[in-house]
Amino acid sequence: MTPRDLSGYLRTTAEDIEHLLDGNYKINAEIAQGLSGFVGGSPSFWLTREAQYRASVERVEIAKSWASLFPVSEMVRMGWLTSASDHLSQIHACLAFFGVGTTDEWFQMYSNARDQAAFRNTSKFESSDGAVLAWLRKGELEAQKQSCRKWDRQELQNRLPALRALTRFSHPEQFIPQLQNILKECGVRVVILRPTKGCKAHGATFFSNGHPVVLLSFRYLSDDQFWFTVFHEIGHLILHSETKRFVEGDGSATGNEENEANEFASFSLIPREYVQALKTLGANGRAVMRFAKDIGIAPGIVVGQMQHQKLVTFSQLNNLKQRYKWAD
Repeated sequence: MTPRDLSGYLRTTAEDIEHLLDGNYKINAEIAQGLSGFVGGSPSFWLTREAQYRASVERVEIAKSWASLFPVSEMVRMGWLTSASDHLSQIHACLAFFGVGTTDEWFQMYSNARDQAAFRNTSKFESSDGAVLAWLRKGELEAQKQSCRKWDRQELQNRLPALRALTRFSHPEQFIPQLQNILKECGVRVVILRPTKGCKAHGATFFSNGHPVVLLSFRYLSDDQFWFTVFHEIGHLILHSETKRFVEGDGSATGNEENEANEFASFSLIPREYVQALKTLGANGRAVMRFAKDIGIAPGIVVGQMQHQKLVTFSQLNNLKQRYKWAD
């Protein structure tokens, strides 16, 4: 049977039949009646096939839109995804990355991720939910590769002085392995993961397979921001529910839990008994360095806290901060 044969019977053009065959022309009641008489099957059979096809097309379009939420090309470049040359392969790659079989299953698992997330305010960068969720998922996958002891909140509390002492180390190659080892002994998995563009998160805390995960992006590449984020995330683990996911950096949520974690980080780094002395330092670099040495933390962290509390401006004393780069 040729398109021309069919067009003659259905009293339409061969071009219309070509469009019918490639899905651009819908089967209506009249065409369904003609197909029933010439090809076979009932009119309802053909109308049902048409409805099923349109539903499939809609699902594919939804899936294409869903996959476009994620920075696929960058995820491929960073090795998070296998190479995906067309829309269908991109969809399958993203589904596999998230460990789901369909977009419906993904939405069931992740639709309320934003409701579960608490974000710390920042206005410097633009972000997308897809980029954040991809970063969180990759962090979860990396965390699953690590072994650690049973989660022990009290042990984490006990190890705070040892963690605080790590702030005096200048280079990530010195302090990151020690940070990971100390937290591993408390049952906490630590993942350092560079984010994709569009993800402005700099820290996150969540539970995976019964273990807490602290995910860090090193986004600001300075010691004051990095260590404040570390202790902020630890604050969530010590103070708050194990069922919530906290993501710092999106700016979409505030609340008591964020304030409590901020306060925990501040007083972990600079204990309350030193707060008044902090206020007397001014923009005196030598005084800041002596103060930092006396209380056992890096001077850059002292500067960061002074800037946050408006004791100095954000342009002052930045030479005392330790700067990092990804090559480190």
